Amino acid sequence: MNIYLLEAIEQDLNKRGKDLQYDCNYGFVLIASCVRKARQLASKVAGDEGSAYWLDIKLSKIKKIGVSKSKTMKMVLRDYNNA
Repeated sequence: MNIYLLEAIEQDLNKRGKDLQYDCNYGFVLIASCVRKARQLASKVAGDEGSAYWLDIKLSKIKKIGVSKSKTMKMVLRDYNNA
């Protein structure tokens, strides 16, 4: 399994302004077999930004940051701004 860093594209967050300040995710560290699965995992725990946000390559960026020995897909870390 790979370790991925999935982040909101900053320009989009600035464009949306106050709409995405609270009750939303700004990024994740995920263990998944591929980029598509990592994005799907993040979309399942989306906040007010909506699940499609993490599936859209125009709104979020993803990069592989490591390899895990884990055989289970999971969220390791979530950057969430709670109201």
